[in-house]
This record gives sequence, structure tokens and C-alpha cells, in this order.
Amino acid sequence: MCMAGSITCGIVGLLYALFICCNWNNIRLGAAIMQAASQFVAQNVRVVSVPVFSYIMVIPIFCMWTFCAIHLYAIGEPQFVEDQFLPTIVWKKEIEYIFWFYLFGLLWIMAFIIAVAQFIIAACACMWYYTG
Repeated sequence: MCMAGSITCGIVGLLYALFICCNWNNIRLGAAIMQAASQFVAQNVRVVSVPVFSYIMVIPIFCMWTFCAIHLYAIGEPQFVEDQFLPTIVWKKEIEYIFWFYLFGLLWIMAFIIAVAQFIIAACACMWYYTG
């Protein structure tokens, strides 16, 4: 049983080494990209603040969205059940659609802010790469 396991591990190891040899050019390209990226970050330290700034920008948007979502949730008919502290809110279909649209709007705004941050970093990297 141990011999079969060791043979299997040896074959897997040889296949892994073969795959590494076949992808040597891709590995070299990835290492060169990482080297260029580290030089970019070392020479443009302020680019690290872009994601932090975008995160700080998202916080008030998310707080406003939460406030409005709570108000949207409260629209509807309260249904009181015995032995329950809070009533259940029964929505009309229109309110439910409005809530899903509002949720889509939040996700779209968050994705837009992330995309703007990625664009800023990519544009700075392009300007650094082609001017240096």
C-alpha cells in the first residue's frame, strides 16, 4: 500500500515538474510583471492611498443607503401576531420591486467607485511605464 502511494506521489511530482517546464515562459513573464509592478509602487507610493480614499468615499453612501432602505422596509401594512414583540411588515409588490431596484443601485454605485479607483491606478501605471 505504501509503495502505491509513493509511486503515485512520484508520478504527480514528475507531472508537476513537466507542467512547470512547459510554462516557463509564462512564469518568467509573470515575474517580470511583478518586478515592474513593485518598481511602480516603490516610485509612486501615493497610489496606495487610492483604495483607501475610495473606501472612505463609500462609507457615507452606504450609510445613506441603509437609512433609506430602513424607511423603504417600513412602508407597508404592519401585521401583528400574538406573542411577538415586533410586527411583520407586509409589502405590496411595487414596494418589493422598488427595494430590489434600490439594492441594484447600491451595487452599481459600489462597482462604479471600484472601477474608477482601478482606472486611476491603471492610468497612473500607464503614464509611469511609458514616460520612464
